[in-house]
Amino acid sequence: MPVPAPQAPLPAPQPQNTTNSPEVLDVPDVPFVPDIPSPPPSPSPKLITPPARTGQVAQDTFVLEAQIDDQHFQLDFIVWSDSPFAQINGRQVGVGQQVDGFVVTAIKRDEVQLETPTRRLVIRIR
Repeated sequence: MPVPAPQAPLPAPQPQNTTNSPEVLDVPDVPFVPDIPSPPPSPSPKLITPPARTGQVAQDTFVLEAQIDDQHFQLDFIVWSDSPFAQINGRQVGVGQQVDGFVVTAIKRDEVQLETPTRRLVIRIR
């Protein structure tokens, strides 16, 4: 009977990671870029009392953009939070602040209301 040839020794087992810690990767530093714009700076400007209504108030509703006589209003975005604010004509405003003679009287999830003593303007996002 032939004699079996000697076998090569098996390689030593490699140690396994038993701590379940994730592998650490070398990732370059990436600057933080926020997803939403910053709120208006504090302290906020003096708030204006909404105008007193006398008789009928004309109301106009627009989507994103409004043209009233020679005034133009562009609603850029609304940030809905405990202290909502909107950007109109490139300027961030909150309730009580003024935009071209109109006072911001309400900011809702999908619209901003602006008023003068005789006119109400509603600009919706859709």
